[in-house]
Amino acid sequence: MFPDTHQSFGPPCLETARLSLRPARAADAEALFAYAADPQVSRFTTWDAYSSLADAHRFLATVLDQYHNGKIGLWAIEHRATQRFIGTIGLSGEGAPGHFAHGRAELSYALAREFWNQGLISEAARAIRDFGFTHWNLNRIEAHCLVPNGASARVMEKIGMKYEGVLRQYIHVKGEFHDLKMYAILKSDWDKMQSGGAL
Repeated sequence: MFPDTHQSFGPPCLETARLSLRPARAADAEALFAYAADPQVSRFTTWDAYSSLADAHRFLATVLDQYHNGKIGLWAIEHRATQRFIGTIGLSGEGAPGHFAHGRAELSYALAREFWNQGLISEAARAIRDFGFTHWNLNRIEAHCLVPNGASARVMEKIGMKYEGVLRQYIHVKGEFHDLKMYAILKSDWDKMQSGGAL
C-alpha cells in the first residue's frame, strides 16, 4: 500500500480499494473547479465556493510551489473506476511533512458532492492516518469541523478519532466566528486498533 516515500515531488502515491491518492497536478484544475464551485461542498469549509477556473489554477499553483519546497502533505483523491479527480485530503502542521513539530498533524479533506455518502473519504482518511503513523512518525493526528458539520464528525469517528471537545469561537471565516469540534487519534490508540484492542 505504501510505495517509495522518497520521491522528490509531492507526497507518495497511495492506493486503497477504490481510490488512488497522488500528488495534485496543474491538469486537475477543471475537475477541481467542478466541485469547488459547488456551494454545498464549501458550506462548512474555511474557503468560499470558487467563482472561476482561475481560482482552481491559483490553488494548484500554490500547492505545486509548496511541493517543490517540501512544505505540504496534500494528496489528490482520484476515483480508480472512473480515473476522475474528485477531492483532496492532507496532513498539515508546523514544519515539513515527515518532520512536523511535536509529532502532530491536522487532517483535512474535501470531496465532490456526487461522491458523498459512499464511504470514500473514510477510506482515504484511513490510508492517510496509517501513512502518517507508519511513515511520518506522527504521535497525534487531529481534525476539526464546524459544530453543525455532522458528516465530517462521523468520518473522524469512523477512523478511530476521539472527540475531545469544542473550541469556542476558534476561527473567523466568512464574516463570523465559529465553534469547532476537536477530534484526535494518538499513535498509541492506533497501535491498540492494529492489535484488535478496543479504544
